Amino acid sequence: MSTLPEFLDASAKEILESLQTFIGEKNSSQEIAWSGSIAVMQQQFRRLLDLNAEAADYSVILEYELPREGGRRPDAVLLGTGFIAVLEFKDKKHTKTSDIDQAVAYARDLRNYHSESHTAALYPILIPTKSNADPVYMPSVRIASPHCLADEIDAISRVHKGPQIDAESWAEGEYEPLLTLIEATYRLFNSQPLPQIRSAKSANIPETVKHIIDICYEASQTDTRHLVLLTGAPGAGKTLVGLQLAHTPEIQDLRVECDTRRKGAPAVFLSGNGPLVDVLQDALKQKSGERAPLVKGIRAYLKYHHSERPQSIPPEHILIFDEAQRAWSSDLVYKNHKVEASEPDLLLSVAEKIPEWSVILALIGEGQEIYQGEEGGIQQWVDALSKGDTVTWHIHCPPHLKDAFIATTSSCSDDPLLHLDISLRTHQAEMLHTWVALLLKNPLDNLNALQRMASEITASGYPLYITDSLDAAKAYVRERYADSDKRFGLLASRYAGGLQQIGIDNKQYRGRENRHKSLNYIRWFNANPHEPESCCSLSRPATEFECQGLEVDFPVLVWGDDYTFDGEHWNAKMRTTARIKDVRTIRMNAYRVLMTRGRDGLCVYIPTAHSEFLDKLSGTKQLLTSAGMRELSDEYR
Repeated sequence: MSTLPEFLDASAKEILESLQTFIGEKNSSQEIAWSGSIAVMQQQFRRLLDLNAEAADYSVILEYELPREGGRRPDAVLLGTGFIAVLEFKDKKHTKTSDIDQAVAYARDLRNYHSESHTAALYPILIPTKSNADPVYMPSVRIASPHCLADEIDAISRVHKGPQIDAESWAEGEYEPLLTLIEATYRLFNSQPLPQIRSAKSANIPETVKHIIDICYEASQTDTRHLVLLTGAPGAGKTLVGLQLAHTPEIQDLRVECDTRRKGAPAVFLSGNGPLVDVLQDALKQKSGERAPLVKGIRAYLKYHHSERPQSIPPEHILIFDEAQRAWSSDLVYKNHKVEASEPDLLLSVAEKIPEWSVILALIGEGQEIYQGEEGGIQQWVDALSKGDTVTWHIHCPPHLKDAFIATTSSCSDDPLLHLDISLRTHQAEMLHTWVALLLKNPLDNLNALQRMASEITASGYPLYITDSLDAAKAYVRERYADSDKRFGLLASRYAGGLQQIGIDNKQYRGRENRHKSLNYIRWFNANPHEPESCCSLSRPATEFECQGLEVDFPVLVWGDDYTFDGEHWNAKMRTTARIKDVRTIRMNAYRVLMTRGRDGLCVYIPTAHSEFLDKLSGTKQLLTSAGMRELSDEYR
């Protein structure tokens, strides 16, 4: 960290040795890259001082590491008068799409997560050091040849006449990025505070958690039973709210003794999403060395308390049901457990056994019912409440659900805090979920809106790509994340046919003898990125069943023949013997899940280069392009 005059007074050798000491890297390719960028900066900063005397107060910070971001470091951060230039050097003549997206992401993340950058104007500048071309101005980045760098910074400085950004204050600023669900779970399990993420604050998550805590205390003080329904888009933080509630010290006063046993936890976090439970438990085991009962499977919990030990009384008073929209219908419960009741029926009956008071928090991802027996959605909860005639349940729900529940009880209150509509997964791309919903449901009547939204999503630093070359998609993500341990991987629908013939194994292998052939989704999410079972090997896809509720930084979605557009309508099909009541909705929801797993962006691979998919998917490819997805550059082919 130095002012520009101090940087110019130091020799290139001194700066290089300082970087080697600070970073701890000494390899020839890195040294060559540093030497080249140092030479450009010293020459161009000297020109900048000639152009603008005020630049003497500017500061430059080299290789600023973004905390908790897997080793990501922009090459240089220039602090000016109310603006920040993020400089990324590439030892090449022509930049590639991954280079541009990398530079844009650096500026995006500083803007969103660095406390001292929130109010500054951020300008990512990409410098191909072997280029002599004129500057290129794109909506979200400038590409400047080395000889143009001073002019570009000077032009930016003339637009911003704010106070000089103090380098020491900036360097000491808090950088609080979005946590993955696994990272957040580990922190909560170990009683570590979650970072005060700005997007979480704007989404009112702290207020939502407090509101639900207040409901729990109301229940305990009045000996009443409460059902709280929290809805939201994919990635909006529903699971995070549930985990925070389960492990907040603020409800420890609600610990109670049960049948003379020792006091247990006041809350239990239940999920019907088996892969999510397994992945979280494995991640905690890796980090803490022991298998922690942080997340439990809803089916085993209900089987124990309702069927195996019907006289048992749960030690918890607060039951948190994640992915509650996927609750099984009575038909599916009977098929698997020979019990004539839906999962909402069973959970209400278990909660009613708890002495004095109880609270059920149902976390509901709308439009994410993806399989047989899940089509009932919210209506199953309405029906379950309607059957009760001896216990009064007090309902708390978002405003758009009040009409559905008001007839089931004399006590139904609504609160906007119980609907989360800002994504915490997708780095400020809040429009993504609306775009996906319109695209998959009624695209032709909304093409102009889809194009506008796609443009804004991309401008926010969340690119939307489409390609007919899987090799190109793989090359892009590998180059994009070459210097970090970020996660990328293939996704595909479970019911897409013919993918195995083109080398994509999305098949579910049944039977114990075939278990070794199935995707090891725990390793897919949790293995070291360099291991062959990791998602980053790009060898096998996770399907909607393995990835729902979880995330990767950049998914490559292989589009299949189970949900295709023919130019006028979406067509859906499922190769299964299961009795599916609404195939179109189930497939639409599956692709909604698959398209919203990414934190940094999305690339859709349409295999139309294979003759067997050309007729089936050409209409889908045309629609996705018309809806605003951009063709991935031919440079990766």
